[in-house]
Amino acid sequence: MGRLITALLLSVSVAAATPSLAQNDATEDRYVSIKRPNLVVPDLDAALEFYVGHLGFEFAYAEDSAVNPESNFAYGVFNFDPAKAIRQATLNTSTEERGFALTEVVGLEAEISRTPSLSTLVVQTKRFMDLREDLIADGYTVTDFNDTSKKNPNGMGILEMGVLDPAGHLIVVFQYVGLPG
Repeated sequence: MGRLITALLLSVSVAAATPSLAQNDATEDRYVSIKRPNLVVPDLDAALEFYVGHLGFEFAYAEDSAVNPESNFAYGVFNFDPAKAIRQATLNTSTEERGFALTEVVGLEAEISRTPSLSTLVVQTKRFMDLREDLIADGYTVTDFNDTSKKNPNGMGILEMGVLDPAGHLIVVFQYVGLPG
């Protein structure tokens, strides 16, 4: 059985490339941005159904890679077996083109385990209740993390749920609700 692998690729950029941050001298020297979290999945098609079909990410593009570790950075980043082919898909978020990626190692068997969750992807939605109903109707187990007294720093209420994607990655979905106060 293979290990469940999750990676987050960080991209550190020069603040001057981002005008809104460059205008703020206090953050210019400390600019850091998370770019394109990449989850390793055992079945890219099932993952795309979940992330595009349920969560609402937009499909950007996909590519299959022949077995060629020199041609694709993912082999080194994830320490993939160089004898295995990979398939990758990149998805758009509502705020960023190519903001999320999925990588399948053909033939990788992932051990799906709920305990412990070593990482999570947090996704904001504007259709929390409908999404929750859709996930349950399609057989996903949803864990509600709702606490009506919980507020964000601006005083907004938060609805939260956890769901395992088809590869066993914990996905926390939330929506801000109510008025501040």
